[in-house]
Amino acid sequence: MKMLAVLLIAVSLAVSIDAQRTSVWLEDMTAVELKAAIDAGRTTAIYYGSGIHEGGTEVVLGKHLFFVRTLAERVARELGTAIALPISPYAPGFPGGDPMRRRGTWAGTLTISDDTWARMSSDIITSAIVGSGFKFVAIIGDHGYPQDGKSTGGNFDGGRMRQLAEELDAVWKPKGTHVFYVPTYLEHDEGVMRETYLKLGIPPNMLAKVDDASEGMYLEPTPGAWVKADLLDPKVKAVASKALGKQSVDFKIASVVRHVREHTRGSK
Repeated sequence: MKMLAVLLIAVSLAVSIDAQRTSVWLEDMTAVELKAAIDAGRTTAIYYGSGIHEGGTEVVLGKHLFFVRTLAERVARELGTAIALPISPYAPGFPGGDPMRRRGTWAGTLTISDDTWARMSSDIITSAIVGSGFKFVAIIGDHGYPQDGKSTGGNFDGGRMRQLAEELDAVWKPKGTHVFYVPTYLEHDEGVMRETYLKLGIPPNMLAKVDDASEGMYLEPTPGAWVKADLLDPKVKAVASKALGKQSVDFKIASVVRHVREHTRGSK
């Protein structure tokens, strides 16, 4: 009996390790592997937007791109029914996508217009549906613009992303594929994280900087790779931490996973 128990544990561990080694990224698969994964139940495509833009002296330009790589993979693995599409690295980085409005002030920002992003993303998502047969597509943002689409400070993540999802869903839902928008945080979770930061004495106008620094500390491959701690504002440095970054990342992932499951509930 002991030998049988040991054998069963070994087999279970081998299966678990093999599952972790199996990529959830579309670009890592052959066409045959992708078809097999979809046929086996991975019918949801995850399409994350990111961005490359100036974020001060202390955080690298590609923070969203680097952060999203981890977020997308963890979301796909936790769902167990999803495949991550290649990350969209470019986003509107200036009001209206016009770099001339901030000429010479945002070094390193690579920007495209809202319409360019929407046309590019529409073609990518449409080809994923037509060529691969996904039944669900989740469009997810991790960019600096407001998630709710209500603020006058910008309308990319919560506005144009949501609008694109609605446009594509109107076309594809009658044909059997549901396309939907997922905010990085659901309203409740964003409120929880905001309260966490406020309890630490972080003023509202510094929440984003603390969040970026903390997530960077948690996710960066080696200390200092993405966050230049010695250049952080003293007020940010006093509270930013890997532990806070982990909490924020875990909240984001839990929010997205729950939201996607709500949209795909009842699917086989």
